[in-house]
Amino acid sequence: STKPLQVGGGVCLSDAMKKFEVMKESEEEEFWYLHQFCEHLKYVASSAIRDIGSIGGNLMLKHSHPEFQSDVFNLLEAVGAKITVSGLDSQKKIKTTDYLPSTWLQTDMEKKIIL
Repeated sequence: STKPLQVGGGVCLSDAMKKFEVMKESEEEEFWYLHQFCEHLKYVASSAIRDIGSIGGNLMLKHSHPEFQSDVFNLLEAVGAKITVSGLDSQKKIKTTDYLPSTWLQTDMEKKIIL
Protein backbone atom coordinates (compact mmCIF):
# COMPACT_ATOMS: atom_id res chain seq x y z
CA SER A 1 0.00 0.00 0.00
CA THR A 2 1.15 3.50 -0.76
CA LYS A 3 1.95 5.67 2.20
CA PRO A 4 0.79 9.26 1.83
CA LEU A 5 3.27 11.94 0.93
CA GLN A 6 2.70 14.86 3.27
CA VAL A 7 3.80 18.42 2.63
CA GLY A 8 2.70 21.19 4.97
CA GLY A 9 0.75 24.20 3.79
CA GLY A 10 3.49 26.54 5.03
CA VAL A 11 6.19 24.91 2.90
CA CYS A 12 7.46 27.10 0.08
CA LEU A 13 7.21 25.74 -3.45
CA SER A 14 11.01 25.51 -3.80
CA ASP A 15 11.34 23.34 -0.69
CA ALA A 16 8.43 21.18 -1.82
CA MET A 17 10.17 20.67 -5.16
CA LYS A 18 13.36 19.60 -3.35
CA LYS A 19 11.38 17.08 -1.30
CA PHE A 20 9.67 15.78 -4.43
CA GLU A 21 13.03 15.34 -6.16
CA VAL A 22 14.34 13.21 -3.28
CA MET A 23 11.13 11.18 -3.04
CA LYS A 24 10.92 10.47 -6.76
CA GLU A 25 14.45 9.06 -6.70
CA SER A 26 14.16 7.02 -3.50
CA GLU A 27 10.64 5.68 -3.96
CA GLU A 28 10.04 5.94 -7.68
CA GLU A 29 7.38 3.25 -7.90
CA GLU A 30 5.20 4.68 -5.13
CA PHE A 31 5.52 8.31 -6.16
CA TRP A 32 5.67 7.95 -9.94
CA TYR A 33 3.83 11.24 -10.45
CA LEU A 34 6.48 13.38 -8.73
CA HIS A 35 8.59 13.60 -11.87
CA GLN A 36 5.73 15.41 -13.61
CA PHE A 37 5.10 17.53 -10.51
CA CYS A 38 8.71 18.72 -10.47
CA GLU A 39 8.78 19.41 -14.19
CA HIS A 40 5.55 21.38 -14.08
CA LEU A 41 6.39 23.37 -10.93
CA LYS A 42 9.50 24.75 -12.67
CA TYR A 43 7.08 26.87 -14.72
CA VAL A 44 5.08 28.14 -11.73
CA ALA A 45 6.03 31.76 -11.06
CA SER A 46 9.67 32.85 -10.91
CA SER A 47 12.29 31.15 -8.75
CA ALA A 48 12.16 34.12 -6.35
CA ILE A 49 8.41 33.68 -5.88
CA ARG A 50 8.78 29.89 -5.48
CA ASP A 51 11.34 30.57 -2.73
CA ILE A 52 8.82 32.52 -0.63
CA GLY A 53 5.39 31.46 -1.90
CA SER A 54 3.86 28.62 0.09
CA ILE A 55 1.62 25.80 -1.03
CA GLY A 56 -1.06 26.97 1.41
CA GLY A 57 -0.78 30.55 0.19
CA ASN A 58 -1.20 29.47 -3.41
CA LEU A 59 -4.22 27.37 -2.47
CA MET A 60 -5.80 30.18 -0.45
CA LEU A 61 -5.39 32.53 -3.40
CA LYS A 62 -7.31 29.97 -5.48
CA HIS A 63 -9.91 29.65 -2.72
CA SER A 64 -10.44 33.42 -2.54
CA HIS A 65 -10.35 33.85 -6.33
CA PRO A 66 -11.66 30.68 -8.01
CA GLU A 67 -10.83 32.14 -11.42
CA PHE A 68 -7.11 32.09 -10.47
CA GLN A 69 -5.32 29.47 -12.59
CA SER A 70 -3.46 27.64 -9.83
CA ASP A 71 -1.12 25.00 -11.20
CA VAL A 72 -0.57 23.76 -7.65
CA PHE A 73 -4.30 23.20 -7.19
CA ASN A 74 -4.58 21.47 -10.57
CA LEU A 75 -1.66 19.13 -9.80
CA LEU A 76 -3.18 18.17 -6.45
CA GLU A 77 -6.57 17.62 -8.05
CA ALA A 78 -5.07 15.45 -10.80
CA VAL A 79 -3.51 12.96 -8.37
CA GLY A 80 -6.43 12.91 -5.93
CA ALA A 81 -4.46 14.59 -3.16
CA LYS A 82 -6.13 15.65 0.04
CA ILE A 83 -5.95 19.07 1.65
CA THR A 84 -5.95 18.87 5.44
CA VAL A 85 -7.73 21.73 7.20
CA SER A 86 -7.90 22.43 10.92
CA GLY A 87 -10.21 24.67 12.90
CA LEU A 88 -12.38 24.75 16.01
CA ASP A 89 -15.72 22.97 16.18
CA SER A 90 -18.79 24.31 18.02
CA GLN A 91 -17.40 23.04 21.37
CA LYS A 92 -14.10 24.88 20.71
CA LYS A 93 -12.26 21.60 20.14
CA ILE A 94 -9.75 21.26 17.34
CA LYS A 95 -11.23 19.49 14.35
CA THR A 96 -9.14 18.30 11.43
CA THR A 97 -10.69 17.33 8.10
CA ASP A 98 -9.26 16.07 4.81
CA TYR A 99 -10.77 17.36 1.56
CA LEU A 100 -10.28 16.60 -2.08
CA PRO A 101 -9.25 19.88 -3.74
CA SER A 102 -12.55 20.39 -5.61
CA THR A 103 -14.53 19.84 -2.39
CA TRP A 104 -12.18 22.08 -0.41
CA LEU A 105 -12.94 25.00 -2.74
CA GLN A 106 -16.51 24.98 -1.38
CA THR A 107 -15.37 24.91 2.26
CA ASP A 108 -15.67 27.97 4.50
CA MET A 109 -12.08 28.72 5.52
CA GLU A 110 -12.87 31.44 8.07
CA LYS A 111 -10.79 30.78 11.22
CA LYS A 112 -9.27 27.66 9.66
CA ILE A 113 -5.79 26.79 8.45
CA ILE A 114 -4.30 24.43 5.90
CA LEU A 115 -1.97 22.02 7.65
